[in-house]
Amino acid sequence: MEAISEFLKNNDHYLKSCILYEVALKKTIPDSYQTFCDAVGKDAMEYWDFEFWYKRFFEGELDFDYDRSKDPVQKKLMDMPVNLVRKIAEKMDTVERSALRSVNKAIKNVADSFLPIYESISITWRGSNFLMWKYNDNPTIHYGDGKLEKLSNLPGFEVNNLLLRGEGIHPECKRSDVLPVSFLNPKTVDISTRTIDEAIQLLSIVNPGNLESIRLWPVKEDSFSEFFKTEQFKKAKNVEIMSLKGFHKMILSNFSHLKSFKIKLSGDFLEEDFWRIRETISTFENLEKCELRIVNSENQLQIRTVAEAIGAVVPDGPLKIITHRYQIPESNKCLEFKIESGGPHILMKIVRIC
Repeated sequence: MEAISEFLKNNDHYLKSCILYEVALKKTIPDSYQTFCDAVGKDAMEYWDFEFWYKRFFEGELDFDYDRSKDPVQKKLMDMPVNLVRKIAEKMDTVERSALRSVNKAIKNVADSFLPIYESISITWRGSNFLMWKYNDNPTIHYGDGKLEKLSNLPGFEVNNLLLRGEGIHPECKRSDVLPVSFLNPKTVDISTRTIDEAIQLLSIVNPGNLESIRLWPVKEDSFSEFFKTEQFKKAKNVEIMSLKGFHKMILSNFSHLKSFKIKLSGDFLEEDFWRIRETISTFENLEKCELRIVNSENQLQIRTVAEAIGAVVPDGPLKIITHRYQIPESNKCLEFKIESGGPHILMKIVRIC
């Protein structure tokens, strides 16, 4: 396969035939470029060159020998007055504007006057180390290794919410090939990927210093021990994990440093497990509130059984919601339990009350 890739790389017409084939399949340019890189290699052609030829072929211009030097020469920014450059910069997005910093000192000052502050950045790591990202509600998708790192080094750079996605990542791929460690400083991180290892690799790009909240969507593995060891998890104040399996005291004790957490626990629960949940959480000194969505693998949980296990006085008749206050031993504080029944699961909301 490597010989075929090298064969294609060494012939400009063969490469353009590959692009023409992607056009015929009517796939999007990003997806087409991903397929192209998987087949031929990322070093065969830059994204912007691929995009140029894709658009020409899509518009019916099929001349493989088209001379791009014949395109009209555009007026250069450095030839324009600074006040005009400022008006142009106002219409640019932050990524486009960052390129102005390398033109000259005057234009760099114009670019730096627009602070690169983002409400959110979404990063997707795909396939054979293919990286794509966008920010805020801007639909423009950006590509390329190193560009996001360069953007994060701009004066005044800030991002509040970071969305990290892993899609079909090849097992041999490593995060270090496309993203540096601890180079972003968001307040919240939302991670969705296949495996816990991919989640940890993506989380490692976050500097734990300013991190407040982590949300982790379901992954395949049962073990989260390595995730719990990360500095990002240890520094976070709020965590949401939607796929914990099984229950024992040691799992829950990992959350003792948090102000709040939401978790989904699935497994075979015994009545005494709910007593252990109460006793364990009552020792969490920093806790303000938490939610546990509990799914029993074998049988449907009975709200009455759960409520009685934590010491609640349960009235006769059908029940949907039970509220119970538990006085924490040797403390003037208590935990308020609100237990809701919802078919195959029990939702337990717990609030610490002074």
